[in-house]
Amino acid sequence: MSDSPHLEIIYKDLQNEHHRVMKLVDRLRALDTSSGLISLLDQLRTLLIVHFAREQLPDGFYEALGERADDRRDEIQTLVEDHGAILSSINT
Repeated sequence: MSDSPHLEIIYKDLQNEHHRVMKLVDRLRALDTSSGLISLLDQLRTLLIVHFAREQLPDGFYEALGERADDRRDEIQTLVEDHGAILSSINT
Protein backbone atom coordinates (compact mmCIF):
# COMPACT_ATOMS: atom_id res chain seq x y z
CA MET A 1 0.00 0.00 0.00
CA SER A 2 2.98 2.30 0.28
CA ASP A 3 2.58 3.46 -3.34
CA SER A 4 -0.59 5.36 -2.43
CA PRO A 5 -0.33 7.75 0.55
CA HIS A 6 -4.08 8.45 0.40
CA LEU A 7 -4.86 4.74 0.62
CA GLU A 8 -2.37 4.30 3.45
CA ILE A 9 -4.00 7.10 5.47
CA ILE A 10 -7.50 5.72 4.94
CA TYR A 11 -6.34 2.22 5.86
CA LYS A 12 -4.75 3.40 9.11
CA ASP A 13 -7.86 5.38 10.02
CA LEU A 14 -10.04 2.34 9.35
CA GLN A 15 -7.78 0.18 11.52
CA ASN A 16 -8.26 2.67 14.35
CA GLU A 17 -12.01 2.60 13.80
CA HIS A 18 -12.01 -1.22 13.83
CA HIS A 19 -10.24 -1.05 17.18
CA ARG A 20 -12.85 1.38 18.54
CA VAL A 21 -15.69 -0.82 17.25
CA MET A 22 -14.22 -3.87 18.94
CA LYS A 23 -13.78 -1.98 22.22
CA LEU A 24 -17.48 -1.05 22.12
CA VAL A 25 -18.45 -4.63 21.32
CA ASP A 26 -16.35 -5.81 24.26
CA ARG A 27 -18.12 -3.32 26.50
CA LEU A 28 -21.48 -4.61 25.27
CA ARG A 29 -20.46 -8.20 25.96
CA ALA A 30 -19.31 -7.27 29.45
CA LEU A 31 -22.66 -5.77 30.46
CA ASP A 32 -24.28 -7.74 33.24
CA THR A 33 -27.46 -5.67 33.24
CA SER A 34 -29.39 -3.80 30.61
CA SER A 35 -28.32 -0.53 32.18
CA GLY A 36 -26.28 1.36 29.62
CA LEU A 37 -27.22 -0.97 26.77
CA ILE A 38 -29.09 1.63 24.71
CA SER A 39 -26.31 4.17 25.09
CA LEU A 40 -23.64 1.70 23.97
CA LEU A 41 -25.75 0.53 21.03
CA ASP A 42 -26.28 4.15 19.98
CA GLN A 43 -22.52 4.77 20.16
CA LEU A 44 -21.84 1.62 18.15
CA ARG A 45 -24.45 2.53 15.55
CA THR A 46 -22.98 6.01 15.09
CA LEU A 47 -19.44 4.68 14.84
CA LEU A 48 -20.46 2.02 12.32
CA ILE A 49 -22.32 4.50 10.12
CA VAL A 50 -19.23 6.69 9.92
CA HIS A 51 -16.94 3.70 9.49
CA PHE A 52 -18.98 2.10 6.71
CA ALA A 53 -19.25 5.44 4.92
CA ARG A 54 -15.46 5.86 5.02
CA GLU A 55 -15.19 2.49 3.33
CA GLN A 56 -18.00 2.74 0.82
CA LEU A 57 -18.63 6.35 -0.21
CA PRO A 58 -16.75 8.19 -2.97
CA ASP A 59 -13.18 8.94 -1.86
CA GLY A 60 -13.50 6.06 0.60
CA PHE A 61 -11.36 2.98 1.02
CA TYR A 62 -12.96 0.92 -1.74
CA GLU A 63 -12.54 3.72 -4.28
CA ALA A 64 -8.97 4.35 -3.12
CA LEU A 65 -8.20 0.70 -3.76
CA GLY A 66 -8.99 1.37 -7.40
CA GLU A 67 -7.70 -1.26 -9.78
CA ARG A 68 -6.29 -3.29 -6.91
CA ALA A 69 -9.86 -4.20 -6.02
CA ASP A 70 -10.94 -5.39 -9.46
CA ASP A 71 -10.38 -9.05 -8.62
CA ARG A 72 -12.17 -8.60 -5.27
CA ARG A 73 -15.41 -6.98 -6.45
CA ASP A 74 -17.56 -9.90 -5.24
CA GLU A 75 -15.97 -9.81 -1.79
CA ILE A 76 -16.41 -6.04 -1.56
CA GLN A 77 -20.08 -6.38 -2.56
CA THR A 78 -20.52 -8.98 0.18
CA LEU A 79 -18.99 -6.57 2.70
CA VAL A 80 -21.34 -3.80 1.61
CA GLU A 81 -24.31 -6.15 2.04
CA ASP A 82 -22.99 -7.25 5.44
CA HIS A 83 -22.71 -3.62 6.50
CA GLY A 84 -26.38 -3.10 5.69
CA ALA A 85 -27.36 -6.21 7.64
CA ILE A 86 -25.30 -5.13 10.66
CA LEU A 87 -26.88 -1.68 10.76
CA SER A 88 -30.32 -3.19 10.28
CA SER A 89 -29.83 -5.51 13.24
CA ILE A 90 -28.66 -2.63 15.44
CA ASN A 91 -31.64 -0.51 14.41
CA THR A 92 -34.19 -3.14 15.42
